[in-house]
Amino acid sequence: MPPAGFTLPTRQAVNGHQMETTAHFEKIPQEIARRLNAATQEIVVAVAWFTDRDLFDVLCRQAGRGLRVRLAVLHDRINVGAGRLNFERLKDIGGEVFLIPAGDDRDPIMHHKFCVIDRATVIIGSYNWTKRAQANDESITVIAAGADDLETGIAADYLNAFDALLAKHGQSTPAIDQAQIRRRLEIVRNLLLLDEWDTLAPQLEKLRPAGAAARLEPLFTALQGRDTATAVAWIADYLQRATALTIATDQDIADLRLTLRGLEYQVTALSDDKAEIERLIHAFSLRTSHEIGDLITRYLELCADKLRRQAAVEQEAAAEADSARADYEDYRDANETARDTPAPPQLPPDSVKELTRLYQQASQKCHPDKVDAADRAGTARWKTVAIATTIGPGSTDPWQTSRNSALPSPPRWPAWSGARSRA
Repeated sequence: MPPAGFTLPTRQAVNGHQMETTAHFEKIPQEIARRLNAATQEIVVAVAWFTDRDLFDVLCRQAGRGLRVRLAVLHDRINVGAGRLNFERLKDIGGEVFLIPAGDDRDPIMHHKFCVIDRATVIIGSYNWTKRAQANDESITVIAAGADDLETGIAADYLNAFDALLAKHGQSTPAIDQAQIRRRLEIVRNLLLLDEWDTLAPQLEKLRPAGAAARLEPLFTALQGRDTATAVAWIADYLQRATALTIATDQDIADLRLTLRGLEYQVTALSDDKAEIERLIHAFSLRTSHEIGDLITRYLELCADKLRRQAAVEQEAAAEADSARADYEDYRDANETARDTPAPPQLPPDSVKELTRLYQQASQKCHPDKVDAADRAGTARWKTVAIATTIGPGSTDPWQTSRNSALPSPPRWPAWSGARSRA
C-alpha cells in the first residue's frame, strides 16, 4: 500500500508525450527538496511567494555546485525586506534572481507555482514555497517526461512560460541571435558528415555560451560521446523546429492553456489516487465479509429483533424497527453474495505496490479519455479483464465512481447500541 497522501507513479500518454505523474499531499517541502537535490544541470523556479529557508538553501547549494539556477518571485513585502530570504546570496554564487513587479491592487500579479528540473521534471500545484503553506491543505503534482520529450513536452512549455514571464516584465536574459546559431549548427552538421572532428572544436566553443539558453545540451552530450548519427539527427530536428512557422498567440491565452494542461495532469494523478482508495475500500469490504460478516449479520438480526419487540409496546419505535429490519436483510443478502467471492490474496507489500503500479499503467493506457488511437482496439478486452479481476462481478465499467454494489456496505449501527460512537 502506498503511504498516505501519495500516488504511485503512473505512465500516461498526453498529446503523444509519455509522462509519469505523481501526486503528493503530505511532506510536500521534503519532496520538493528531494527533487531539487537530485538535479544535475538546471533548476528553474517561478513562485509568487518564497519564504522557505530550507528550500532556499537547497537552491544556493545547487548553484554553488555549478548548476544553472533561475528564480522568479514577486517583488513585494512578503518576499523582500528585513528578515526575508537573502536573494543576493543566491546571486553571489551564480544564481539568477528575477523580482517580478507586484503592481497595485488593480493589476494582475504573477501567480505561478512551478519548477522545472533538468528540462525534464515539472513540479506544479497549489503549493507556494513558504513556511505558512506547510500548515495549509495543499498539493503538488510531479510530472517526469520521457527521454524523447525533453524538447517538446510539458517541461519545454513551462520553460517557455518562464522566458515569456521575464520578457513581459523586461527582465529577459541576454538575447540570443537565433540566426547565427542556426548557421553555426549547419557548419557543425557539415563537418560531422565530412567526419572532420578535428575542426569541430572552434565551432563548438562559439556555441557554448548560448548552450543553456538555446537548449543545446543534447548536442554537446552526443558530441562528447562521438555519436555522429545522433548529433546529425538532433541538428536536423533543431533546424526544422527553428525555421517552422508558428501562429502567434496572446501570452495570457498561452499561459491559460499551459495552466489548463497542467491541471489535466493533476486531475489524472488525483484520479489514480481515487482509484487506489476505491480499490482498498473494495478489498476491505470483501475481507470484512470473509472474516466477520456472519457476526455482523447476527448482530444486526438481534438489533432488529430487539427493536421489533420495543415497537410492539412503543408505537413511535415502529419506523426505526422497520429500518433496522431492512438494514439486516440488505446486509445479510450482500454478505452471502460476498462470501461466494474469493478473498483477496495476501501478497507481500512490494508485490502489492508493483501490481498496483502495473494496473494503473494499464488502465491509463486504456482509459477512454487518454488512450492513443493505435491502442483503442485493445481497450474493450482490457475493460473485461479489469471488471473480472480488479473491480469484481457486478460492475459494468472500471472507470465508474461506484464500486461493486454486491458487496455489503458498512452497517448503520442502531443509535441505542452505542456502536456508532465507537466506530
